[in-house]
Amino acid sequence: MLFRIESEHITGAIILRCKGALVHGEPSTMLLHAGEKHGAQRLIVDLTGVDSIDASGLGALVGLVRWARRAGVRVRLLNPSKYVRELLRLTRLERVFEIMTADQEAMLKPASAASAA
Repeated sequence: MLFRIESEHITGAIILRCKGALVHGEPSTMLLHAGEKHGAQRLIVDLTGVDSIDASGLGALVGLVRWARRAGVRVRLLNPSKYVRELLRLTRLERVFEIMTADQEAMLKPASAASAA
């Protein structure tokens, strides 16, 4: 599956919904550029659709966090798979990222959008 990113604007934040393999090359570069082009104070990287990730993909996530800290942007990872969570734990990167569950994402949306779902 090709890597894709779709952005969704919610109150005060941008959600980057990632799908496919976050691996070396274009996918990693796409993620960095997608994060940097939005001017929100909060950036949520939805990893629900990410089926695999390699060292370059992890590097892209770390690079995004480094950029965000310099820019005053808060980055969170949303709903990473068990595989991605284990990779973050093994590489000790779980301390670098704030991780959210799908339940926490629902709390970010306005009440009218949550009741319509």
